[in-house]
Amino acid sequence: MKNNLEFDSLDKTSKKKNKLKIRKSWIIALCLLAFGTTLYSEIEGQWFSSFARVIANVSYFGVSIMVALAGIFGTIFYLAWGAISDNLRTNLGRRIPIILIGMVSTAGLMIFYISTTYFLLLLVIGGFFLAITSNMFHVTNKSLIGDLILKEKRGRINSILFIATNMGSMTVWIPAIILLPEGTETYTKEIHSIFIGGGALLLVIVGILVTLLVKEPKVNTPPRNWLHDLRKLLNRKEMMQHKDFLRLFIAMLFLIMSQNAFTPFLLILLQEISLSLTEILIFLPIIGTAIGLGIFLLGKYVDTIGRKKVALISLIISPIGCFIITFLGSNYQLLLLGFGIMMPFNIGLWLATDAWTLDLLPEESRGRFLGIINIGGAIAKAPGVLIAGYLADTFGILWVFFITGVILWIGIPFFLRVPETIKLKNDKIE
Repeated sequence: MKNNLEFDSLDKTSKKKNKLKIRKSWIIALCLLAFGTTLYSEIEGQWFSSFARVIANVSYFGVSIMVALAGIFGTIFYLAWGAISDNLRTNLGRRIPIILIGMVSTAGLMIFYISTTYFLLLLVIGGFFLAITSNMFHVTNKSLIGDLILKEKRGRINSILFIATNMGSMTVWIPAIILLPEGTETYTKEIHSIFIGGGALLLVIVGILVTLLVKEPKVNTPPRNWLHDLRKLLNRKEMMQHKDFLRLFIAMLFLIMSQNAFTPFLLILLQEISLSLTEILIFLPIIGTAIGLGIFLLGKYVDTIGRKKVALISLIISPIGCFIITFLGSNYQLLLLGFGIMMPFNIGLWLATDAWTLDLLPEESRGRFLGIINIGGAIAKAPGVLIAGYLADTFGILWVFFITGVILWIGIPFFLRVPETIKLKNDKIE
């Protein structure tokens, strides 16, 4: 980052106007990238699972196997793409080419996914090939934020990006709610195809726009052999130089496990409960308002009271909503109340940990160290979703929220061991 800033400020007087334009375009591009990445994640996490469950008649546990495989293979290629992007030097930059190729190839595979109902083929596409291509833009998305945004601005920028993230999420969820079938009916194959195919088209558009908007700052450090970088991940001596990062990595296992315990089943849940559109439209704005306040207030507090305090508050309160959903969710008003408590603090937890992670990433190897975080994604994703799938088949789908809340509370002592990073910065300023 220091080298990038030095490049940007070579001639402050003559390039000031152009510099501001570039930074505005960066923020727009990062918002588009957050929108597109979240859009795909929602489709992958909800509509792929729903397509397998509803159209291909796969069990909950079968769906969880596909999700777990995607996590395992995704981790392998997340590491590879992170190391490659750290050491790539092209006229378009080191992150942008991988983002563009990843989005276009992922779009093609999404079309292929909806062309079959054969489970083994769905498993290969969803659990393997899409794990390869989608992680091209997942890893570079995070790295690009660290490349372009100053440390002291990341909490605020993450708040803006969370708005774009929620726009991506709502682009999937609002039409899904409007088109929700009455009673016990489920979405048709045609509706599934519209959502997955439409998402593929939007991915291509986002990839092209981000490519046009971002001219990456020059990287003054020479490229290294990306295979050598991957081997360094196993270098215990080097990793022990980043003890605070390792502490956060261990704590993040619990957050990732809890997240993947419930997210693959949300759209399936929506089809299995008999909420009317009127009931949804009454309570959805209340939940949306709570989420919006959570993003605004917790995003602000991440930069003021610190990453750690926001994370701990969220870890304590979010599971309360989970348990309301699990044990009182047969009453739809209480079900929605549970979501209204759970979701704002769940988002606050991600706001805090995203900024926390970026603070602790080594400047010269952001992609590679984000790959380490994604190792945690695979380690935690598989057991989280498999346990949740088993509980859903055994006790009912609402029990996926029970395991979500329990895991978050278990993770509290591990987050307590991670030092606050924003205080270090403030101390230096003072």
